[in-house]
Amino acid sequence: MLRVRTLIAALLVAVSLTAALPASAGAGDSTTDTYTAYAKIRERLITCSLDRTWHHLGTEGRRSCTRLRRLYVLWSTPGESYRYHVHCRTRKCPAQPIGEPSPRSPIPTGANTFR
Repeated sequence: MLRVRTLIAALLVAVSLTAALPASAGAGDSTTDTYTAYAKIRERLITCSLDRTWHHLGTEGRRSCTRLRRLYVLWSTPGESYRYHVHCRTRKCPAQPIGEPSPRSPIPTGANTFR
């Protein structure tokens, strides 16, 4: 009988812990959403830039790049070629994620821009 009670108690603890996980997982959603929106734009800009060399996008992808380049500029600081940032050319701008320069601020002098 003691084993059954121990098993039931352990089961209740496990169920209550798994029920509590989704509530705590949503705690940082605004930070995650902010970074995700910024990172998606940056990734699409990188893809567009690579298409100029590799020609891997189709017609619709290139049209999408044309529209995207009207809104944003991809840039990196001098001497870096792996840490890209987004600069907004219009008012449609993603929020600034933690650790990234503001997309609304001017591109620094001497920065490399990618088309």
